[in-house]
Amino acid sequence: MRASARRYTLTAVGLSLLVLTSFISTFTVQDAKPLDEGTGHVLPRMGGPLQAANSSSPNYDEQIGLTFTDTFTSLQYNVTAVAQTDSDGYGPAYLLNGLTDMGYWYQVGLSWDWNPGTVPGTGFSMSYEVFDSDGNSIFPTTGQGGLLSYSGGVNSGDTVELSLSFLSGTVLMYSSDLNTGANASITYSAEGASEFVGLLTPSNQNGFFTGLMTEEYHSSAYLGNVLGVNYSATTPLGNGFLWADEFTVAPRSTIFFGSKFVSFLNPGQVQSFAKNGTTEYADAHFLVTGTLHEIPLTLSYSVVGGGSGYSGPTLAYMRNGTMVSANLTSTPTTFFVDPGTAWSVTALLPGSGSVERWEAAGTPGGVANGETTEDITFYHQFLVSLGYSITGGGYGVPQVQYVAFGTSTTGSGNKSNWTDAGSSLLYPSLLSDSTTSERWITLNRTVTVTGPNGILVEYYHQYALAVDYAVVGGGAPSAPTLSGIQFGSHIGATLSNGTSYFLDTESAWSVPTLLQGSGPNERWIDLAPVNGTLLGPTTLALQYFHQFTVSAVVSPSDGGGVGNFSAWQDAGSTIVLSQRANSGWRFEQWNGTGIGSYSGGTASASVLVNSPIAEEATFYPGLQISAGNDGSVSYVLGSVTGSVPEGTSTTVFGPIGAIVRLQASPSLFFYSFSGWSPGTNGSSSQTTISLSGPGKVTAVFSLDIPVLGAIIAVALVVAAAAVYAFTRSRHKATDIKTLPPS
Repeated sequence: MRASARRYTLTAVGLSLLVLTSFISTFTVQDAKPLDEGTGHVLPRMGGPLQAANSSSPNYDEQIGLTFTDTFTSLQYNVTAVAQTDSDGYGPAYLLNGLTDMGYWYQVGLSWDWNPGTVPGTGFSMSYEVFDSDGNSIFPTTGQGGLLSYSGGVNSGDTVELSLSFLSGTVLMYSSDLNTGANASITYSAEGASEFVGLLTPSNQNGFFTGLMTEEYHSSAYLGNVLGVNYSATTPLGNGFLWADEFTVAPRSTIFFGSKFVSFLNPGQVQSFAKNGTTEYADAHFLVTGTLHEIPLTLSYSVVGGGSGYSGPTLAYMRNGTMVSANLTSTPTTFFVDPGTAWSVTALLPGSGSVERWEAAGTPGGVANGETTEDITFYHQFLVSLGYSITGGGYGVPQVQYVAFGTSTTGSGNKSNWTDAGSSLLYPSLLSDSTTSERWITLNRTVTVTGPNGILVEYYHQYALAVDYAVVGGGAPSAPTLSGIQFGSHIGATLSNGTSYFLDTESAWSVPTLLQGSGPNERWIDLAPVNGTLLGPTTLALQYFHQFTVSAVVSPSDGGGVGNFSAWQDAGSTIVLSQRANSGWRFEQWNGTGIGSYSGGTASASVLVNSPIAEEATFYPGLQISAGNDGSVSYVLGSVTGSVPEGTSTTVFGPIGAIVRLQASPSLFFYSFSGWSPGTNGSSSQTTISLSGPGKVTAVFSLDIPVLGAIIAVALVVAAAAVYAFTRSRHKATDIKTLPPS
């Protein structure tokens, strides 16, 4: 049938009838009453000038057919030319029938010895006939079927095309031998029709239908099944009716009739029907009427993995003793094969090449011992070159799992294999010699096959770096991070105790000296080396010490010094503070901040380190106060008072900026204060000194000359007076001695 065929639109009533007919399709209608009581048979016979070779009257007509439920604008079927006659020499006609939408019925067929002894008629001829809508045979005008000779020879076994088509207001009845090119044709008015209609029953009221029919006259009642005849078309059918009947010509009466509704939803499924030994077989593309002495082989092919550029495989099989070849398609197609003979399908699809192919597993085929339906699977494959590399060396060839013909298999990782397109190549993640401390590993173990490419999978030779770490001194720092090379790239891994980390062999690794969370005054530090080069399995024991800063400063800075100790001290440790005063200074006290720090005047104190600690050693500068001879010095420093006797010295200490008040006092009245040495403190016997560092001050005394002169003068006067008095006293005594006694 031509591609222009279209489906007939079913009415609601028609659909109901189809459903009903489908329901009864599981059984055969037995001895149905003829639709035409006048003729006594369901389907009209093919008319024609029949003559028997032995003058026997051809009074019996056997018909086997398939009625289409589909509607078409043109019909085309191929039929196998089968030369067969009964015992009286009558042959069959193989007919393509078209019922138009105007009710006219057209037949074109291939006949064999349809009219023995007459040319055309002897051998293969093209038969034709046209009936009007009232059921009358109107063409040829004789009212009987017509025969035409082919333009060339038609041989038994040839494939002959039969077609009905509309052409410029006519119906063209055409036949051609596709093997020899011989053809014949004739036209008749289409009577305004444009379609060949399908039916929801085996025939209409006139016995007309659109479909196929094998018809043969006999001179006696049915004697047996006809030889098998194949009809085929490229356009699939949707549904149809298989039927068979036989009737007498005169008087016309039905001997048997039966039909069966069949669905071709599965195009490759072969349907069968039998009645009184008459058999036929059909699928969506084929009809076989008569004895099926051949084995139906329904084949199709499918491709797994897709691709383009290929064509279907070739089937080779035996039919009628002759080797036949045919192309398979993805649509199930039925081929009839000589029983017991071998059939085969090419295992490699055309279009396959040296690096890309479509191939079936094994050699598809078999022996035709029974009805067979098979979809032959071809696999789209690429020739894939497998390869591998090992960074770090030290291993042999890995085994690779790949898929060929849908089956997983294993092969060497350094050879080429035909592999199913779209499948996955699976390299082992770990090579077989790997252990818990040494391994050969790949990250890209799975590769999808998309073409005939070389595949190179890289393995890395790695060793385990086992890490344990401890924190001494408490705290809650973050875990240390391992920095190293893994799979050729830098990684950072947060360490977990008891865990091994695989790194590339001969690569550098490091762990931070300080844990995250460390700061300027608190830290967790590993004092041992924390880096290296991985040359084998390595166990790394890390010990991080919790430490705090401990600082000690001197105030003022030139006042003295403190003991020498590390700025970082382990948490929980004890340190002893010590100090030394510079000349002229005196240690005063410690001022500490932080948990466990010390504040006080103890020169040497112990400190428990539980936090950052800062200690300040405070020193006071000293002022040496000296009193010279002949005087003393009194002083006041804050709440401290004192005096310095003449000829002695005293040192007082106080904070920077403290004020020392001094008062110089002569020891005797004839002494006087002469000044302060050095002379920067004025000449007053009272002065103040601001402490800014160690210093000295001396009060200087001397004789008070005016007072001393006055004293001397008074002494002279007193002395003179004394001399005078003494002298006078002596004179008086003398005078007494010289007086006469009385």
